[in-house]
Formats: sequence, C-alpha cells, structure tokens
Amino acid sequence: MKNIVLIENAARPFSEDIRIVERIRSDLKPDILTVISEGEFFSNGLPAGCSAKQRARKWKEAGADLILSLPVSSALGGYGKKDFAAVALIQKLYSAERVILPCCPLPGQTVAECAALLRRCGMLMFRESPDYRERLRENLRLRKSFSDAQMDAVIHCIPEAEKLLGFPENRRSVSILDAMLQLYYLVPVDFVGISQDAQTEKTSDGRLRMFESHAAQRLKALLKNRPGNYLTNISGSTEKTVNRILDLSEEIGEKNRFREIVELAAPLFPSTDMARLFFLRALLNIRHSDMLMSGLHTYVPYCHLLEEQEHKHEEIRHVKEMSWVPFMGTSPSGQSLRGDAVTEILLAMDRKAEELF
Repeated sequence: MKNIVLIENAARPFSEDIRIVERIRSDLKPDILTVISEGEFFSNGLPAGCSAKQRARKWKEAGADLILSLPVSSALGGYGKKDFAAVALIQKLYSAERVILPCCPLPGQTVAECAALLRRCGMLMFRESPDYRERLRENLRLRKSFSDAQMDAVIHCIPEAEKLLGFPENRRSVSILDAMLQLYYLVPVDFVGISQDAQTEKTSDGRLRMFESHAAQRLKALLKNRPGNYLTNISGSTEKTVNRILDLSEEIGEKNRFREIVELAAPLFPSTDMARLFFLRALLNIRHSDMLMSGLHTYVPYCHLLEEQEHKHEEIRHVKEMSWVPFMGTSPSGQSLRGDAVTEILLAMDRKAEELF
C-alpha cells in the first residue's frame, strides 16, 4: 500500500495546497495521502489564522485521505523541535512510502535544481561544520530567532543559497530535511514546486483577536493567582527569569493583548519567540517533567486524528495498525478515545490550547 505524506504549512494559501494534492494524485497515485497538520500554532508559538479542524476539513474536501496533528506539547518545544516531532510521527507510522516537500524555485531554476540546493543546505545543518556552529552561536547571542539564526548560518556557509532561502517554504523544507537526517529517517523525498506568489495565507482577524484577548486575560490571572514555583516548573524557566517576570506583574496587568505581554517580557529571554513559547507553556501547564516525558516518546507520544475519508476505511485501518503512535480521536461509536495517565496529562494541554481561541 502506497502512503504518501505531506507536511502542512498553514501559512501557505490553500489554493496552492489543492494544486499540490492534485499533482500528488496525478503523478504518484497514492493509495493513501496523509497530511501532517500544522495544528493550532506555528513552531514559534504564533497562532495559525484558521483552526486545525477547519483546515482538516478543507484537506479532506481537496482529496487528502488522512489528516493528523501533533500534541501541543510536541509543537511548542522551540529550537526546531516541532519539525523533529512531525518527522518522528511520519517515521513511526511505519507505512509512509515517501514524503512530499514543497519548494519555491528561483526564476529560471528547475524544481530539480532547487531541490538539489535545498538538500545541500539540509546536509550542512545536519553535519554542523565548525563555521556553521560558530555562526549559529553568534546569531543566537544576537537574539535572532532560532530559525533565522539557522538560515543565516547556512547562507554564511553556502552564499549561493541566500535568494532561495528568502522564501519561507524553502526554509521550512530545509528544516524538515535536517530533522529527517538527525533522526536517520531516509524515506524518499519528492519536491513539488509552488509559485513564488503563493507564500502567505490570509488569516482570520476575528480568531486572532480572540486569541490575543483570551491568552492575555488568562495569563494575567495566572500571574496574579499562581505562586512563583508554578512558573519555575514550566519548561524553559529559570529562577532568575521567573523572578524578573514577577517583578513585571503590575506592568503586565495593564496589557490587554498577548503579544503586548510577550514584547514587554522579551528582553528577559534569548529571543521574542522564546518569550512567546514560554508564556504559552505557562498557560497550558507544560512543565519540565512533561517535556521530558514527551522526549521519552521521541518527540511525539500520540497524534490526533482530525479527519479521514470514509471510503478509505480499510486503507486507513491498515495505517493505524502499522503505526507505533496511538491515534487520538473518536471511536466508530462516537466515544472519545482515552490514553494512559501520561497521555491524559498531555491531552489536557491540547484541550487548554483549543480554549484559547
């Protein structure tokens, strides 16, 4: 059975996703087309403009057969861990024949030429040459986001990749290639070219406004009612940082948007992204110990089944049977599936994440 896997980029216009599905169906003729959803948050903690469930329905209508998403605890690790989690999930399905990565070639460049240079960039990140490591450390010291720090270090070592890595789609594909190499997951990868104009999806202003308000109000309540040791237990915290956040409690209380709180506290963290991720983990109660538990499952302890094609019941049943990752969703009888004690702790975080919107 041929299972082809595509990793979603929720920032990409869905009209382009429809074309990608059509090309996969036409060129590769998969028995199952599986999409790994972006979920509710990008790897830097910014919320997706459209909910994961809404996007999953669109994927199903477009022709995808199975749409899965990661636990939020696996998605908010920072430092590229979300890409590792996505790759680990695909690896543990044990049925993927190949992975599809979209790319954006430069004018006059073929998809094959674009793919070759992106593969070279991914291999550089995997091998971590001394020049790459030194440039990466310097970029992080300058408070660049982890992704920007990585890509600048790649360009420092491979200058001809600069224009290519100016496109977010290519940067994402390089990160996925690096994660695949780091996990020694050598399934075949095919690249699909997309238009240079297909780079940013329109977002739902109402959804994002709701998130900004809900997250800010809940965070202010948390800082008002929770003791300092609660924050000390949150993944990514240090005692010094927690004390300085508590010193800012009065100023934080004057903010009505989550991003305003993040901007206020950003100087206390290595980067603005890390501030945003920390506050999200605080809202969801993602502790140091929880991240360690997720790590024991190689970045992904389970996945959510968001949508599936009913007429592919037998093929999807086979995927589930092959998988080493439990599928969380609903049973044929309509009952919500439950996991063990550890899984239930992580599932509670997923529910809290949905409540922020």
